[in-house]
Amino acid sequence: MKGFVVFSLFLCGLLIKFDPATCSYECEAEHNSPEALRINVFSKKTRTGKWQTEFRAYKDDSPLEEDGYFDVQVTQDVVLCGGRRQVTIQGKITSLEVNDTFREKELHFHQSTGNNVKLFNAGRTAEKLIVTETGYGLAFTHRPLRDNELFEVILEKKTNHFKNSLGIGISTSSPANMIVPKFITEVPPPSWSMYYDVIYHNAQVARRGYGKSLDTLVVGDRVGIMRRSNGGLHIFINGEDQGEAASNVPPNVYGVAELYANAARVTIVKH
Repeated sequence: MKGFVVFSLFLCGLLIKFDPATCSYECEAEHNSPEALRINVFSKKTRTGKWQTEFRAYKDDSPLEEDGYFDVQVTQDVVLCGGRRQVTIQGKITSLEVNDTFREKELHFHQSTGNNVKLFNAGRTAEKLIVTETGYGLAFTHRPLRDNELFEVILEKKTNHFKNSLGIGISTSSPANMIVPKFITEVPPPSWSMYYDVIYHNAQVARRGYGKSLDTLVVGDRVGIMRRSNGGLHIFINGEDQGEAASNVPPNVYGVAELYANAARVTIVKH
């Protein structure tokens, strides 16, 4: 059984009691307050029978270049009461400062990610919540890439649950304006991506046998993607250009790292 709740609250400590039978909750924050946050809450039962809740916090009124990051610490208690499941969630939200220079120059991940991703390290690190889940691991750059700008991540954690590992790509759509899908190939077109040694344009195979397979990457390896000013798309592995992967790519594209299959954590490399 799964539940999904969206609500707003102030930047402060909080105590929320949610009854799924009535969909009621206690929250006195005004929805139009500039201090209000929107919290996505996703509860589901794990294979061990325990309930797990995932949170993602963001401000509705934040411009794209002024994303806010928040440290959310929560606990959850689930009890059966009168034949109904009652969920009590208690947590604390602390804002993290991001200076203007960082916002303008340094790439970090956009707050809108796949449901199986958490961000930390001031938005530079993306980690998979459930490592046995193949998809829902997308993390986008917070702004479009500049011409000849390298979006590069380092693989910091890898599991051995699957045969494949990691995906990287670009999207012409802002993550702020989409429901983040399961895979890069499912983002609104046009998009380009690489899995294994295969280049995809939208959901179609555009090229096979391109460069070094991403499945062979080990912890500590780096993979990057760049749109050149001539519209050529290039992918880099450990700093080595794998050649042109696509041409006639439009400007203003967002970089996308995907914690696909065995890839469990990546961090954006500073340049």
